Amino acid sequence: MPSNRTVPRNGSLPSGSTVPSGSIVPSGSIVPSGSTLPSEVTVSSGPADLGRTGLRSPATRSATVLPPWWVEFLVLALGYVLYQGVQILVTGSKHSAVERAKDVWDAERALHLDPELWLNHIVAGSHLLVVVSGFYYGILHFAITPMVLIWLRARRQNNYARLRNTLVITSVVALVVYWLLPLAPPRLSVPEVIDTLKAGDILSAANPYGPARLADQYAAMPSLHVAWAAWVALALVVALPRTRLRYLAWLYPVGTVVVVLGTGNHFLADAVAGALLVWAAWVVTGWFPGSAALQAVPEQRDELAPALPGPGEPWSRSGGPADSR
Repeated sequence: MPSNRTVPRNGSLPSGSTVPSGSIVPSGSIVPSGSTLPSEVTVSSGPADLGRTGLRSPATRSATVLPPWWVEFLVLALGYVLYQGVQILVTGSKHSAVERAKDVWDAERALHLDPELWLNHIVAGSHLLVVVSGFYYGILHFAITPMVLIWLRARRQNNYARLRNTLVITSVVALVVYWLLPLAPPRLSVPEVIDTLKAGDILSAANPYGPARLADQYAAMPSLHVAWAAWVALALVVALPRTRLRYLAWLYPVGTVVVVLGTGNHFLADAVAGALLVWAAWVVTGWFPGSAALQAVPEQRDELAPALPGPGEPWSRSGGPADSR
């Protein structure tokens, strides 16, 4: 009868032990001496680790290495400062921006895809809707996106890199478009549209001060409000593959589209352009090295070999639990 040896708490196994290929072995399990341990086996520090530890090839392990959090924080903070700087510095031509906006409006009306006016009048007709939509427009955009990004960095590192790159590409391309092709929002180009934030003086919109007073008023296409909201929904759907209600996250960008149209800040075409930009950035980041492997890891985590013994239970020569008979 072969002697049994216990898996050390530090997660290493004695040479010559045997477990099934593809298994995750809880620390404390007893394994027999005299066989081979496959390289695919991962040893966890306890049962709680089984949900976090999965099969990873050497390529995948190296691909998930991220820079220190403070380095990424500084880079993203500088990116945000650049975003605000471009919004302030790029004033564009008022005439050309308004003319482009009129062309967009005429095209939407010709296609009968012009809900901006009636949505705007519904919002403007209710003080409650003016306040709710105003705070939604002014706050959620800058609160939810960084919160989801931080959560991904802390809890979903296998998905983080590609989703971060998607957000960065989306934002940079949008800034380039703002610089080259400024376009006025409906509130500044369609006479019938009411600027509800200004009318209700939401977040000092009627009398802006500081950097808000200098912000670019002709950066409507694409809508970054919609783009970032679509990115948030994409991030939740990708990072929570086992959650059945994850697709409800798409209600957030849908609600954002209603808000940006109802407040007079964007055309429907701006919203569509923002969503398409996120989709295109997601496709492009899929071509980056390691993206496919990273996306596959969450799906592999739960595919454990059957009938793993619990802590303290012996292993048989075949690699499964020993028969107690």
